[in-house]
Amino acid sequence: MKLRGWITAAVCAALGALLCVLSLRASYSVAFCRAWERWSPDGGYAQCAVYFSATDGIGADSVLNTVNSCDFGGEYIYCYGGEADAVLSAGRNNTAVKLTLTGGEWFFFVRPRFISGCAYGGEPGRIVLSETAAWKLFGAADVAGLAVTLGGAELVVTGVVDDDGEAEAYVSFDTYHLAGLDVCALYCAVAAPEPHAGAVAAATEPVAALAADTVTANDPERFGAAGLIKNAASLHDRSRRENAVAFPGFENDARAALDLASAGFVISLALFAVSVAIAAANAAVIIKNYRIDKAYRK
Repeated sequence: MKLRGWITAAVCAALGALLCVLSLRASYSVAFCRAWERWSPDGGYAQCAVYFSATDGIGADSVLNTVNSCDFGGEYIYCYGGEADAVLSAGRNNTAVKLTLTGGEWFFFVRPRFISGCAYGGEPGRIVLSETAAWKLFGAADVAGLAVTLGGAELVVTGVVDDDGEAEAYVSFDTYHLAGLDVCALYCAVAAPEPHAGAVAAATEPVAALAADTVTANDPERFGAAGLIKNAASLHDRSRRENAVAFPGFENDARAALDLASAGFVISLALFAVSVAIAAANAAVIIKNYRIDKAYRK
């Protein structure tokens, strides 16, 4: 019976350790949340993202000016973005697309997978298409250098990215304005030096203060062991919608990975607790038997 107990304790501990490692790795697998690591792999940097509600109407210029006024204590990189529905045309073909507006180092943070061409730089009048949109407009995916029309403005395609079957396109805020259109910013992310925990989030507070209804995500803090436990404790509250913030796809991916990892991490801790309890019970039986045997020998 004692041997079975020790084996059970060892199995629980091994499963707990494996689940713990898998949970931490899974929670840290979202590419967007690791832009700081790609930029500065030697560590000492972190990333903070602020998400706005579309009803707040925060302009891209307001976000840009506020970010540049923040004190990050050194070199930093940032991106901001928004979303809109649009119709693109090329010759006689046209298609409705989900349009992502970009600013700053957006392609460095999000990094969609390019199947042809490349991202655009700072010059307006450029656009990136998803593969589905490229096929609908041109009947091909290698269309860099061709032109599409958005809101009366002719834009040059610089590249095509992989997609999930949905027609999408990416343009800078400046290009969108060039087409005579306007849309508010929905999020902003900054990667900067992290001399102590929470420093980047604190420095980003002026960005969060642009609107009353915001959600802030601090990476990699939320993906550590303490962050997973904190997230697991707040899963019930997170399931209730208490604001009008609509997260972009990459943040939804991050939050889904975080929730799954949090559940796995809590289960791993429970398995550790079970293994310790079984080991303690076995040890107590051994000590008790030893004392009985010792007393009997006397």
